[in-house]
Amino acid sequence: MKVHFCLLTKKQLNLILKLSSLQYFTYINTSERNRGMDIHQLKQRIDASGKKLVTLGNEYIKSKDEIAARKVLVKMFGEISQQTLLLGEQNAQMDRNQRGLK
Repeated sequence: MKVHFCLLTKKQLNLILKLSSLQYFTYINTSERNRGMDIHQLKQRIDASGKKLVTLGNEYIKSKDEIAARKVLVKMFGEISQQTLLLGEQNAQMDRNQRGLK
C-alpha cells in the first residue's frame, strides 16, 4: 500500500529538475585548447550532478513513506547546493578566461 503525502508537488519537483539541468545555465567556450580545460572538467562534474538529481527525483517520486521521501529530499537539496557551487566555480573560470587570466 502506497502512502500519499506532499512534501513537494510534482510541479515543484519538475521545476527543480528542470533548473538543475545545465542547459539553462552553462555556456562553454572551448575554442582555445587551454581555455576549455578547467571549464570542461567543471562541466563534466555539473552534468554528473544533474544526472544524480534526476535519479534522486525519481527516487523521491517512488518513495513509499514520508520518512524515506524526506531522506531523499535532503540528498536532493545537498546535491543542488553542490551543483550551485560548481556553477559558481565555472562562472568564475569563464570570467578569468575572458579576461585572459587563467
